[in-house]
Amino acid sequence: VVDMDVYEADPLTLIASGKFNQVPFMFGNNADEGNLFVYPPSTNTTPASAADVKCAMMRAFGDKMGEEVLQIYAPVNTVGIDNRNIVAEIFGDVLFHCDNRRVAQALSKAGVAPWVYSFNRQPSCPMWPGAHHGAEIAYVFQNFDAGHIHSTCKASPDDVRLSEKV
Repeated sequence: VVDMDVYEADPLTLIASGKFNQVPFMFGNNADEGNLFVYPPSTNTTPASAADVKCAMMRAFGDKMGEEVLQIYAPVNTVGIDNRNIVAEIFGDVLFHCDNRRVAQALSKAGVAPWVYSFNRQPSCPMWPGAHHGAEIAYVFQNFDAGHIHSTCKASPDDVRLSEKV
């Protein structure tokens, strides 16, 4: 159910069957989507060793697929190195990037060229590192103060200019 509409199938099936509004379609991702789910203050995580990442991948994907994931997203096996960035990248790809890519490919195959963006600006007053999930909202609505109620940090002139263009 989306906006009180009930879909008779998943989006990829509907696109493949031609049962969708064939109009220009725009969507995208933030470069660092997964950071919101891995770094404080959203989660109370601590630095992750390579062994921590390997354990998480084996539990999440099983031994065979976990090993394949680790071949693509290889953690650094050095004492003192924080590998949470690897976990965040996997989160972003699995939860956002891969599905959007599949939808974009399906739309293109169905003759509807999608407009796809990748937002990669880290705000000047970040709560999480990088262009995390939701980071673009302040730019879209020109509202940099909403997420920083208890902060004295102000948006940079570059952030304001980008917001005016978005």
